[in-house]
Amino acid sequence: MKTLFLKIVSLLKREDGTAAIESCMFSPLLVLSALAISDIGDRASSRMDLDQALRAGSQVAMLNTTNDVAIEGAALMALGESVKGTVDLEGNCSINKTCIDVTHYCECSDGLSSPCDELCPTLYPPSAFVSISVKRRIDGLLFPDTHVHAKTEVRLR
Repeated sequence: MKTLFLKIVSLLKREDGTAAIESCMFSPLLVLSALAISDIGDRASSRMDLDQALRAGSQVAMLNTTNDVAIEGAALMALGESVKGTVDLEGNCSINKTCIDVTHYCECSDGLSSPCDELCPTLYPPSAFVSISVKRRIDGLLFPDTHVHAKTEVRLR
């Protein structure tokens, strides 16, 4: 009985292979952390790219107020793309493509929407706005694919 107890104690005191066991325990955690950091960085980078595309589209909207194709083209060129993505029935954009939506609307000084070609009740023309929305669906390494989106509104008049 004593010899069995002494053998167990001697096994517990040995430290051979401790580093190998520790690395096997922590390697999966380190790999998952690296993948998560990569996904988060990719989403942050994509958001900054979309903000840059919005700025380019806004500049074109201020110069060429009614040409939606020019506004979309400027945003796509800022992203280095030539074709915008398509939206499916569920409202999702194509993976790794950019979907752009340009909307024009007018509202009076009291905040109510108004047709752009009619005067407000105050007999002043309504303020004209263009809303530019940019969305991209990103396929992640660790996290499921998500949408990154940005939106801006520009007052034209």
